[in-house]
Amino acid sequence: MFVVYTKNSIWYLKAKTTEDRDDWIEKLKFARYQSQSKSVRDEIKRLMHDLHFECDQRANLLRQVELQAKQLKVFEKSARRKPNTSTEEELSKLDSVEAVDGDSESEKEMYGSLHI
Repeated sequence: MFVVYTKNSIWYLKAKTTEDRDDWIEKLKFARYQSQSKSVRDEIKRLMHDLHFECDQRANLLRQVELQAKQLKVFEKSARRKPNTSTEEELSKLDSVEAVDGDSESEKEMYGSLHI
């Protein structure tokens, strides 16, 4: 019988010869390697999942930013059009008022007191 001390446990193993003991030690090393490699594989899988999730989140955020940029361009174009159309409408209203009065604003300012 021999004892193997590990960080987390103590193993009492039966071996009749040193070859049996060495065989047990090799089996324990292999088992430890397997458990460590499984935990490493699990950690890698978890990290890959986290990275995929982060990548998806950033792709969605990028799509949202692109959509907002398109919306802002549309708003900008419509904002540019509105002042032009309203200015044209105001000018056409002024033209119709001048046609009714007969005198333009500049003529009224020039002759102001003479037309009274």
